[in-house]
Amino acid sequence: MANWMRRHLPTTRRVVYVTMGVVLIAEGATALLRGSVSYPNYWGGKVFPPLAIVLGLASVGFAVADPFRRRSGRDPRRGAKRPRRNARQ
Repeated sequence: MANWMRRHLPTTRRVVYVTMGVVLIAEGATALLRGSVSYPNYWGGKVFPPLAIVLGLASVGFAVADPFRRRSGRDPRRGAKRPRRNARQ
Protein backbone atom coordinates (compact mmCIF):
# COMPACT_ATOMS: atom_id res chain seq x y z
CA MET A 1 0.00 0.00 0.00
CA ALA A 2 1.30 3.43 -0.85
CA ASN A 3 2.55 5.64 1.97
CA TRP A 4 0.01 8.43 1.27
CA MET A 5 -2.77 5.84 1.40
CA ARG A 6 -1.73 4.67 4.86
CA ARG A 7 -1.79 8.23 6.14
CA HIS A 8 -5.04 9.48 4.58
CA LEU A 9 -7.28 6.41 4.40
CA PRO A 10 -8.34 6.41 8.09
CA THR A 11 -9.21 10.12 7.93
CA THR A 12 -11.13 9.72 4.69
CA ARG A 13 -13.00 6.73 6.10
CA ARG A 14 -14.03 8.73 9.16
CA VAL A 15 -15.27 11.64 7.05
CA VAL A 16 -17.35 9.25 4.94
CA TYR A 17 -18.86 7.58 8.03
CA VAL A 18 -19.72 10.92 9.66
CA THR A 19 -21.28 12.20 6.42
CA MET A 20 -23.28 9.01 5.97
CA GLY A 21 -24.47 9.19 9.58
CA VAL A 22 -25.53 12.81 9.32
CA VAL A 23 -27.50 12.06 6.13
CA LEU A 24 -29.27 9.13 7.83
CA ILE A 25 -30.11 11.24 10.87
CA ALA A 26 -31.42 14.09 8.70
CA GLU A 27 -33.57 11.76 6.55
CA GLY A 28 -35.05 10.07 9.62
CA ALA A 29 -35.71 13.34 11.43
CA THR A 30 -37.32 14.87 8.34
CA ALA A 31 -39.65 11.88 7.96
CA LEU A 32 -40.60 11.99 11.64
CA LEU A 33 -41.27 15.73 11.54
CA ARG A 34 -43.55 15.20 8.53
CA GLY A 35 -45.46 12.66 10.58
CA SER A 36 -44.88 9.69 8.30
CA VAL A 37 -44.18 6.20 9.61
CA SER A 38 -41.79 5.34 6.76
CA TYR A 39 -40.07 6.85 3.78
CA PRO A 40 -38.87 5.21 0.54
CA ASN A 41 -35.18 4.56 0.01
CA TYR A 42 -33.34 4.63 -3.32
CA TRP A 43 -34.56 1.17 -4.37
CA GLY A 44 -38.16 1.80 -3.34
CA GLY A 45 -38.11 -0.11 -0.05
CA LYS A 46 -39.58 1.37 3.10
CA VAL A 47 -37.32 2.71 5.84
CA PHE A 48 -38.40 3.09 9.48
CA PRO A 49 -37.21 6.59 10.52
CA PRO A 50 -36.21 5.81 14.15
CA LEU A 51 -34.02 2.95 12.89
CA ALA A 52 -32.36 5.30 10.40
CA ILE A 53 -31.66 7.76 13.21
CA VAL A 54 -30.17 5.04 15.44
CA LEU A 55 -27.97 3.74 12.61
CA GLY A 56 -26.85 7.29 11.83
CA LEU A 57 -25.95 7.93 15.46
CA ALA A 58 -24.04 4.63 15.57
CA SER A 59 -22.12 5.56 12.42
CA VAL A 60 -21.13 8.95 13.81
CA GLY A 61 -20.28 7.43 17.19
CA PHE A 62 -18.00 4.76 15.74
CA ALA A 63 -16.28 7.32 13.52
CA VAL A 64 -15.65 9.74 16.36
CA ALA A 65 -14.90 7.34 19.22
CA ASP A 66 -12.90 4.82 17.15
CA PRO A 67 -13.47 1.87 19.52
CA PHE A 68 -11.50 -0.55 17.37
CA ARG A 69 -8.19 1.25 17.82
CA ARG A 70 -5.56 -1.00 19.33
CA ARG A 71 -5.28 -0.69 23.08
CA SER A 72 -1.49 -0.99 23.06
CA GLY A 73 -1.00 2.70 23.76
CA ARG A 74 -0.05 3.66 20.24
CA ASP A 75 -1.92 5.16 17.35
CA PRO A 76 -2.19 2.50 14.61
CA ARG A 77 -1.47 5.13 11.96
CA ARG A 78 1.91 6.08 13.43
CA GLY A 79 3.96 2.91 13.42
CA ALA A 80 5.61 0.90 16.14
CA LYS A 81 6.05 2.13 19.68
CA ARG A 82 9.61 2.72 20.83
CA PRO A 83 10.92 0.10 23.24
CA ARG A 84 11.41 1.34 26.79
CA ARG A 85 14.93 1.76 28.07
CA ASN A 86 15.90 -0.10 31.14
CA ALA A 87 16.10 2.34 34.07
CA ARG A 88 19.14 0.56 35.58
CA GLN A 89 21.48 1.19 32.68
